[in-house]
Amino acid sequence: MKPLSVEQVLHAAGGRLLCGSRDKKFLLVHTDSKKKGNNSLFVPIIGSRVDGHDFIEDAFANGAAGVLTQRHKDDVVGEGVWIAVDNTRKALQDIACYHRGRFNIPVTAVTGSAGKTSTREMIAAALSAEKCVLKTEGNFNSRVGLPLTILMLEDRHEAGVVEIGMSEFGEIAELSLIAKPDIAVVTNIGISHIEQLGSLENIQREKMSITRGMNNNGIVILNGDDPLLAEYKGKMRHKTFFYGLADWCDYRAECVEHGNNSSSFEFVYPEGRQRVYVPAAGRHNVYNALAALSAACQNGIELDAAARGLSAFKGEKMRQQLLESGDLHIIDDTYNASPDSMAAALLVLAGMNGVKRRIAVLADMMELGRFAYQSHFDLGVKAAEYGIDVVLTVGTRAAWIAEGIESVRGCTGVEKYADNKGALESLKKMIKSGDAVLVKGSRSMRTEEIVAGIKDKVMDVCRNGEY
Repeated sequence: MKPLSVEQVLHAAGGRLLCGSRDKKFLLVHTDSKKKGNNSLFVPIIGSRVDGHDFIEDAFANGAAGVLTQRHKDDVVGEGVWIAVDNTRKALQDIACYHRGRFNIPVTAVTGSAGKTSTREMIAAALSAEKCVLKTEGNFNSRVGLPLTILMLEDRHEAGVVEIGMSEFGEIAELSLIAKPDIAVVTNIGISHIEQLGSLENIQREKMSITRGMNNNGIVILNGDDPLLAEYKGKMRHKTFFYGLADWCDYRAECVEHGNNSSSFEFVYPEGRQRVYVPAAGRHNVYNALAALSAACQNGIELDAAARGLSAFKGEKMRQQLLESGDLHIIDDTYNASPDSMAAALLVLAGMNGVKRRIAVLADMMELGRFAYQSHFDLGVKAAEYGIDVVLTVGTRAAWIAEGIESVRGCTGVEKYADNKGALESLKKMIKSGDAVLVKGSRSMRTEEIVAGIKDKVMDVCRNGEY
């Protein structure tokens, strides 16, 4: 991080110095009291279950040089720098906003109902071919995570790529004002978080509020094949580009080919066309790659370089991660789930070449409100239509997937389980050489436990020579 002085922190956060030297400079801002690091500033966040103020002493013990506090209002006698603020979370955001203003580099922000993380990673890969890029790590896309990402900016960075998530009204606009994106990418509009926001129209408005922090010269990049985004054609005050498969899109894909763990296509752009390879399977990843290449073009990256960078893309763990042992294929897509991402994962499974059976383990999808039943049911219909051989459902909501499968009366077998343990025991007995197994569910379902159990089974099979 580019150093921040105590004076700069006081100015940005509207704080009051309780103790310590004004000459101190911080080299890191963090919210984790366990993080080791000298000359760091610890920001204690008050959460629903834990108050970070209870761990201030731990932070100092681990090398923190200073701390923000909303609990202490009077002068403090102690080690390090103590700065009083009205609200530590808001102060963290204000400091990040100030820090963003110290850099004149292009920042690309990504949001959407599905595909945000993969798109973020692909954009960063494409830009990294020519620039030193700061990008969001892990799930740091929230009111705390995004400011921490912005605060990692250093003089060496030439571009930034940040992911902006959402859990309630107003969050995306708030984070956009901190990130101040030069380019905004919206991947799609789906029903994720509809329980909180109430309607697709509300989700649409919330996602498009990513432009709130942009100046008039900002650029917006939208998925033209999404009807709720295509309707913005000719209506945006910012310069807007569309990507997709439709002929009218500014950036589009033609002659698409899919492999078990890769895709390739002709990237058609205003200046010509070029064959592009991306090491990620599925139609949805073609869209993610199109968004990445569109953003790269608008960042001034030469297409040859962007394509080269994209070819080195590595997906995040637990996000459509293909694990193979012999001729057993496991698709670990356990990080989270929504109706759109579930359907996309099933299409990847259905398109797997050279496999004998396609097995899907599908767990509950959360935060769907009144749409929960129909979303799960429709997913079951798709699983049957896609020709999935066996589906194991996990959880009370996922049982509705079984209803959808049974309504089609196709050839898809289905088994229902209340928890991961039951599904895992059945799966261990079921899987054989030549199978492809997809495991996916919402974060709270912890379906990575099933993947871990399958790995143990695979090792046993290999040791016993059953392949």
